[in-house]
Amino acid sequence: MEKRILFLIVFLYLLGSNASNAQQEIVGLYFKNSELRFAKMQVSTGEVEIISPAAISPDAFQSGVADYDPFLKRYFYMRGSGDSNQLYTVDATTGEAAFMVSLSSSESNVVPLANFAFNWLDEHLYGLKYDYMDGVMELRLTKVNPETGETDVISEMPFNTQTFSQGNSDIDPINRRYFFVASDKLFTIDLDSGEPLHEVAISFPPNDYAQFFMNMTYDWVNDKVYGVLFNGGPPPNPLFPEYTGELRLASIDVETGVVDVISEAVLSPDGFNSNDCDIDPVSRKYYYLRQNSLYVVDLDNGELLDVVDIQNTEGAVAPIINMSLDDLAAPPADPVGKNMVEAMVLSPGETLELDVFVGENVSYLWSDGLTSSSRMITEPGTYGVTIIRGDLEIQGQVEVTTTTSLNDLENELSISIYPNPTSEMLNYSFLNGEMPDNISIVNSIGEIIRNIRPQLQGQIDVSFLPEGVYFIKWELEDKTYSQSFVKNVRK
Repeated sequence: MEKRILFLIVFLYLLGSNASNAQQEIVGLYFKNSELRFAKMQVSTGEVEIISPAAISPDAFQSGVADYDPFLKRYFYMRGSGDSNQLYTVDATTGEAAFMVSLSSSESNVVPLANFAFNWLDEHLYGLKYDYMDGVMELRLTKVNPETGETDVISEMPFNTQTFSQGNSDIDPINRRYFFVASDKLFTIDLDSGEPLHEVAISFPPNDYAQFFMNMTYDWVNDKVYGVLFNGGPPPNPLFPEYTGELRLASIDVETGVVDVISEAVLSPDGFNSNDCDIDPVSRKYYYLRQNSLYVVDLDNGELLDVVDIQNTEGAVAPIINMSLDDLAAPPADPVGKNMVEAMVLSPGETLELDVFVGENVSYLWSDGLTSSSRMITEPGTYGVTIIRGDLEIQGQVEVTTTTSLNDLENELSISIYPNPTSEMLNYSFLNGEMPDNISIVNSIGEIIRNIRPQLQGQIDVSFLPEGVYFIKWELEDKTYSQSFVKNVRK
């Protein structure tokens, strides 16, 4: 039985359409006295709340190497350098370190993990393992379980590159791609094979001075990588007093490397916090830190919407660093509605699977009462489904057109099943005289419950089945057919 995989295009940022800045929070590290604490900041006011009752680690953190899981309220950051790194998983409700795993290498020229990003579909971190071999830097995509520290190097062969920009990476969990910037190149890596899908030179706009593409993040709505374009002004040396620099919002095409400058005017001078940024693609906002200020930029026109002064009443070196946006800081008042895909054409008996969330604590409820992510398609029509994980509730629907209805197939093949619904016995007969190759009973997601000896007519005991919708499936001349029946409880 063929299975159609439907990738439901929903992401955490859908909540942006239901939440204002006042409901959003920035999470990150509070850095003071060579100690790190987990903290939250209100986007609208800049108020910083230190969550950790005590230091969770000393400093020596990796700038920009952090991410956040808003469902399970976990914050990840990397500490250490060289061949010895520590991966911290922080409970965002208590500010305490839930896990700390060491990622170490026996070789001094190998770094086990850098530039990681969190995949909320499979709940793993993906990053770069790099080492120097004969003067050449070799990078490999690596997957890490944040709870155990178990590391899986995915790339069989390294993709040789120049020095990469620390922290400049992001992930597309739906299409399973990993992006990172290396010097003057943008790499797109397949999450499953670890092989480069694209390796393109970054094509900057004409300029006589230094240019860099920094603070990158991925927009799943438009399939674009956004970031800050840094233009160095005359002379291109920050040690000179007359040195100037400019920051503008820009996007970059992952297949061509062409940089599109969105901001017509300068957003801010230089002096930004390298790699501290995040994106809200539904409400169309880009956030980045510059010194003690949070800049909010319109993704569509590149205009500066707001500059929020970050409160630093205790004189921290940095009140917020290694930031991420918590989209679920305030649950939406109403469920999020979503058309999952344009009309699909399926054959009767094919299985439709919603590959939305992988993990625990997810529930599905279809409009006809089925409660699994997969379901068999029997008739054309609108299939509605409610998906719940934590505070996020999504109400979606799929328009399905089938090639031939089951009623037409029943007339064509002259099959009769009765009684339907049934509580104990199901009778069937093929009235056209053609013996099927095999017969089976399958559930709503296409799993075989019982194989039946092929015959033109017979009786099947279904009393052992739980209440619900099932199918009698048969094959004839290399074609598969099915007919539904309902198992009910005897009264």
